[in-house]
Amino acid sequence: VLHPTAPLYDTGSHEMKPACVRALTRVFGLCDGNQDGVLDDVELNKFQREVFGSPLIATQVTGIKNMLRRNVPDGVTDAGISVSGFLYLHKLFIQRGRSETTWEVLRAHHYGSNLRLLPERLPSLSNLAPDQICQLPSDVISFLSNLFWQHDLEGNGALTPTQLKALFVEKTPGLLWEGKDWHSRIDSNGHLDVHGFISLWAAACHLDTLECIEYLVYLGYGGGNLATADAAIKKCPSRRADYKRRVTSRSVFEVLVCCAPEINAAEVALGLVGREREAGKEGVGSSGAGKGQVSSAGGMLVVGKVHSSRGA
Repeated sequence: VLHPTAPLYDTGSHEMKPACVRALTRVFGLCDGNQDGVLDDVELNKFQREVFGSPLIATQVTGIKNMLRRNVPDGVTDAGISVSGFLYLHKLFIQRGRSETTWEVLRAHHYGSNLRLLPERLPSLSNLAPDQICQLPSDVISFLSNLFWQHDLEGNGALTPTQLKALFVEKTPGLLWEGKDWHSRIDSNGHLDVHGFISLWAAACHLDTLECIEYLVYLGYGGGNLATADAAIKKCPSRRADYKRRVTSRSVFEVLVCCAPEINAAEVALGLVGREREAGKEGVGSSGAGKGQVSSAGGMLVVGKVHSSRGA
């Protein structure tokens, strides 16, 4: 089916599905050039030309606004159409059997049938050498730190599970590290602190670079524009180049620890760089096999555990 309704709309609740709402809300934000929360007539017609090839005539714009005033009180203001009005229009298209209109909008903004950005529209990593890695540039770390503090409502330097979910749920498909056996620093209450939060993102950048970039775009880095997605990662020089220069610009280092299952791989790795695990902080590997990240002096350690038998 070229324009399926099922990914967009829940026929039981008669509402658009969360993934569809997230995608359309992002599209609205991209089209809201002055970021005032509404699409004025100029922005609306620019959107129409870019997606459908022709602008709306004045009477069509007036008709749309009048219809929104009747059905969605907050869907239109004197300045233009709000995001709730934009979403209502698409809900109406789908309910009237015109899901192709919504799909044209989504596909014009590079969404696939799963309502996620198409992988081929993300930056290419084909020229990355086997001994190169990707890490977060300083402006991305600042962007993520600001996101963290915006959601840390108590200002105590840690996010509760509810706050962490709120950070991701409205704009992304879910928690970036959900389903992955990654662990990082937590506070004495078991909540993720800011260092742990940045560490998990640094791990994602290293271990699953394209998904990391995808999530940064969803969350609004670079205005949420795919055109700026290349800047979301920094490709480090190869290890061979670092060896020749006797210096490295890397801030992320991967360590594989071969040990018995009950051994805390993070504590072993931190010991190698002369640090001890901080009291009350959970290190990577403390809850079993997997990969994760902890802070180290001057950089990050991505610690992976390779199980061995006791007799090995």
